[in-house]
Amino acid sequence: MKDARVALFAHNNSERNLLRGAINNPAGGHQVVSEGPSLGAALHVISLMRSGHREVDVVVVAANVAGGEETGTDARILVDRLRELEVVPKIIGHASAPFDTYGIPVDADILHGELDTDPGRMNYLLASLDPPLRG
Repeated sequence: MKDARVALFAHNNSERNLLRGAINNPAGGHQVVSEGPSLGAALHVISLMRSGHREVDVVVVAANVAGGEETGTDARILVDRLRELEVVPKIIGHASAPFDTYGIPVDADILHGELDTDPGRMNYLLASLDPPLRG
């Protein structure tokens, strides 16, 4: 996908900064258009998407947006809500393990530490996704 508009749902500031930097890399043309640093903030972004006030092509979701142990509980809530939208964005899971470990289907995973060793990985991943189907 070219020029993806990305929402970023993660509580950890340093992880968000790293992800934002990788996404907003000028070489890729992608841009973070919304952030949800908490479960409530992420749900608010989803409500903006539902109402048409925020157009998002891809959502990067951390396993636990509220922080704490990585159980996938927050991600499951958010992914379920995202899948209810009229236009379902592509979903990238961001955790220590692939999201299928938590039983959550996503379009792709980017694991903790991958951007440290391969900063271009996010651009490659976003470019490899097909755009969401719009009605």
